Amino acid sequence: TFPLNRGMISGEIDPTIDHKIDSALIASAKLDILNRQPGISRMVKQRMTEAVTGSDLKTKRWRSTFGAARMAYETGVFRQAETLLARAAEMAKELPEHSFAVPASEIGTAAVLLAENRSKEAEKRLQKCINSLQNYGDKPHRELRGVAMRFHAQALAEQGDARGAEKELLESAKILQDVGTEACVQFAYTLCDLCGLYLTQG
Repeated sequence: TFPLNRGMISGEIDPTIDHKIDSALIASAKLDILNRQPGISRMVKQRMTEAVTGSDLKTKRWRSTFGAARMAYETGVFRQAETLLARAAEMAKELPEHSFAVPASEIGTAAVLLAENRSKEAEKRLQKCINSLQNYGDKPHRELRGVAMRFHAQALAEQGDARGAEKELLESAKILQDVGTEACVQFAYTLCDLCGLYLTQG
């Protein structure tokens, strides 16, 4: 998934903030130790799109289009990224693994919208993704839901809802931690964003 842009957040967090920051930092340190264990780093460095494992032509085209959108995003060409992701979302509907590919495409689009400071549009897309993923119990779908909640937290934070953002990040962390080593990278991103949220409220 695309990296989360961090920004200043308005609102208030409860007075136990110091304890929360310490807990999040300790968890991040433990995660770093875990990632240094043999075999773990290779496992967790896989891209989320690799959860779509089909080898048919349509799936390959979807992955290629999504990858091109990622490159456009990372180079700051957001309009192109949004166009490519819209195309990917349409392709995803025809895939055998559409239940994963469609929300993955929508989350990618939401990341672009957040980069363009269009947080309200992003929030609506992300809430729809979160709702669509809640009934799946397998690890890839649960991990994707945790990612969607992390981006949703950013959308809420950018609209001044720090409490809502904290709630989403805590739930995201719980989901990703439960998934296990496969979600270590996304878990780390959520913990970093949670630390950032608390620090901006200090």
